[in-house]
Amino acid sequence: MTSRVPMLDRPWVQQMREEPDGRQALDIFLSSSLAILSRLAPVLKIVRDAAGADPEMAALWQIIQQQRLADFVAFTQLLAGKQALRPELTVQHAADILFCLVSPEVYLSFTAQRGWTPDQWAQWASHTLTATVLR
Repeated sequence: MTSRVPMLDRPWVQQMREEPDGRQALDIFLSSSLAILSRLAPVLKIVRDAAGADPEMAALWQIIQQQRLADFVAFTQLLAGKQALRPELTVQHAADILFCLVSPEVYLSFTAQRGWTPDQWAQWASHTLTATVLR
């Protein structure tokens, strides 16, 4: 059995920290997000769907969402530290954008419902986030 490594302690987050270029750091984030979403988005959909009828699942979904947001704020702070965010965006506003666009719901909308490949989703996410969040 493997132990769960907190998101912010994973090697790819260290790569983001060490990468001086904001666009490259965003690419590291998206590449890792793609790997995570391709594995976990179907499971997270089950938890989300069950949350409406099961109080324990609702509590779990809330915890998952809170942790995702906290992680996304940390990722956005890394981008801000590289002076990579658009000047009109606060860290919280940029984190909200990442939280919504790099979500299991959006990923599954593109891949499961619209038939996009995971790589097509990743290209779209990169173009969209680069235009929306980065300088």
